[in-house]
Amino acid sequence: MKRNWGRLALHIFLFIAMVSAGTGSLIYGHVGARMFHHWLKTDPVFLIDTVEVVGNDLVNAEEIIILAGLQKGDNILTADIVGTRERMSLDRRFDRVFLTRHFPDTIQIHIRERKPVALVKLDRLYGVDSNAEIIPLPAAAHLPDLPVITGVMTQQEVKVDQRSAGRQLFESIRDSMLTNLNLGRAIYVVEMIKHFSPGFLDRISEIHVAQPHDPVVYTVEDGLSIRFGVGRYPHKINLLNQTLQRLKKDGIKTRVIDLRFKDQVIVRPIVTAVSVNKKT
Repeated sequence: MKRNWGRLALHIFLFIAMVSAGTGSLIYGHVGARMFHHWLKTDPVFLIDTVEVVGNDLVNAEEIIILAGLQKGDNILTADIVGTRERMSLDRRFDRVFLTRHFPDTIQIHIRERKPVALVKLDRLYGVDSNAEIIPLPAAAHLPDLPVITGVMTQQEVKVDQRSAGRQLFESIRDSMLTNLNLGRAIYVVEMIKHFSPGFLDRISEIHVAQPHDPVVYTVEDGLSIRFGVGRYPHKINLLNQTLQRLKKDGIKTRVIDLRFKDQVIVRPIVTAVSVNKKT
């Protein structure tokens, strides 16, 4: 962070000398106080030269600076950092925003982004955090590597929502997702797997929740589908880990693991056809 402290010190020294000579008192002189206030607002040394962004990950710094609306050449003391913070806090991508002045010419924008625990397929892909808060995402090239939740909205529901436009569409989708039981259940599954089997979370490609009482998890590399049913997720995840270890040990491949039944795991092994040569 580059700051011209020498120039600032010189300006302050010259100003004090000027005011003291003119009024006899900087602290108690009314005229001196007015001159000091005028100097702070007009001297070029206090013009904003740098706007920095700290803490961003998904949202690029240039977009954040544009959203803040702070311009180089504005006075650092009269810049409305409180109003800027309040306006930026309305953006659903940010969990927390605050701004700080660094004299003489730099403002820092401190960002804490909402962290998605999964992606969700609605009218397009969004992030979603642990509180079911929908998060707009940047271009596809920068999407985080997270499980995708599908089946939350039917095609008909998506078409109805798409009658709205722009910000209104996003707010409509966001409000409906905050109370969507399917999405809530999918997020809960993600959180349980993250807690009880964090290594397995990286293997998940999709969580399908079109059937409210039968969320299905699909893995990336082997296309395995895991049916969780409803409830007792910590216990079911423990059973899943034991089952996967046993299958690996026995060299058994499967496409389906069904955990919907109490204390019972149903596995459907992949049967490989064996060719038999008949003797003539």
